[in-house]
Amino acid sequence: MSETLYHVTTIDRAERCLEEGLMPYLTTMSRPETLKLDMYYDSVRPNDVVERGLTRLGSVYAHLELSKAVSRRNGGWLNHYTGKIAVLAVQISDPTKVFVADGLLNVAPHIPEEYWASVMTLQAYRDQEREGEPVFQAPCWHEKHNLLKPDRWKRYIYMWPEVLIPGGVEPAAVSLVPDELMPINNLDDI
Repeated sequence: MSETLYHVTTIDRAERCLEEGLMPYLTTMSRPETLKLDMYYDSVRPNDVVERGLTRLGSVYAHLELSKAVSRRNGGWLNHYTGKIAVLAVQISDPTKVFVADGLLNVAPHIPEEYWASVMTLQAYRDQEREGEPVFQAPCWHEKHNLLKPDRWKRYIYMWPEVLIPGGVEPAAVSLVPDELMPINNLDDI
């Protein structure tokens, strides 16, 4: 089952994405602090995430819904960008090879263990969504003594689901969302 996700970028970068596809950290822009944080998170991945070959630095980010893509953008620098944004529709053919994590757990005071515990396949996320609110179990940043005790982890609802597409996306799977299809967004709401 094919699925459409959404990636936000600038107009000039969108043109490059349409020609070259989406490439981790090459077709998007990241601040040095973001790269450093992603390197740190990648260096402390749990074994199950390592076995999946999933890294933050080796993935392209997308949103599950067009409205969230427009309102949340990609976080960081793009939220403060005052120029016109472009939204790209990304076709995913295999939702078992794409992952969802709670992006809210990638900022202080949260810790990598919380973020990585929120990772599940897009297929598993959608399966849970059909049943109600997608949830995951994770340690809590202020209970570090429970990091190695999954039976004591808390249950959470995804607050800011972000999609990680390992390795990027080929140009044939990327298209521009026309302006008339994009919901109106007030920059004051970001």
